[in-house]
Amino acid sequence: MKPRATQIPVLIDDGAVGLRAPEPSDAPYYWKMRSDLGLAKQLISYNRGVPLKKIEKWIDGLRDDPDQLIFTAVETRGRRGKPVGFLKAFKFDPAARSCWFGLALFDRAQAGKGHGSRMLRLMIDYLRDWQNVRKISLEVLDDNAAAIAIYRRAGFVEEGRLKEQYFLDGKLRSVILMSLFVPPGEKRNVRRGKA
Repeated sequence: MKPRATQIPVLIDDGAVGLRAPEPSDAPYYWKMRSDLGLAKQLISYNRGVPLKKIEKWIDGLRDDPDQLIFTAVETRGRRGKPVGFLKAFKFDPAARSCWFGLALFDRAQAGKGHGSRMLRLMIDYLRDWQNVRKISLEVLDDNAAAIAIYRRAGFVEEGRLKEQYFLDGKLRSVILMSLFVPPGEKRNVRRGKA
C-alpha cells in the first residue's frame, strides 16, 4: 500500500486562501518571486536575485527568529495547497500592541484574483485574535495603485509619505505610510486549524 501524501495544515483560512508556516517545499515560489524584477520592486527592501539555496536556508532559519512572523498563503480550494503569496509581520511592539506588515503574491498571474485581499483580511484577523495587535502599519510604493486600493478597502488610512525613500528600478521611489487600527472583536467568516 502506497502511503498518502500529507497535506500541510493551515492555521487560518477563509475557504479559498489559507495561511501556514513556510515549508522547505515553498522555496521555489519565494525564489521565483524574488527573481522577478517586476515583483521584486514591489517588495521595496528585499534583496533581488537571491540564490535558491539562500532562500532554503532563510526558510529553515525562520523557526529561530521570534521578532517576525512569516506565513505562506496557499489556495484551499481548487489547486489545494498551491502557494500563492507570502505575508510578513515584524517590528512588534507589545506595549503599543502594534506591528508592521507586508505581503506579496508569488506570481504576477495571480494578480486580480482576490488573493491579496483575502491574504490581508486573514492576516488582520490573525494579528488581532492571536497576537493581540491593535495597530498595523505598512509602507507601499506611491505608484502601486492596486495595492493602495486593497489597503484602503481593508480600512487602512494614509499617515504620511517618505519622499525618494528607496532606489528601485533605476530611480528613487517614494512610499506612503498607511495604518489600520484593528477593530476589536470583529469576527469574520474564517476557519482555524484546517488541513
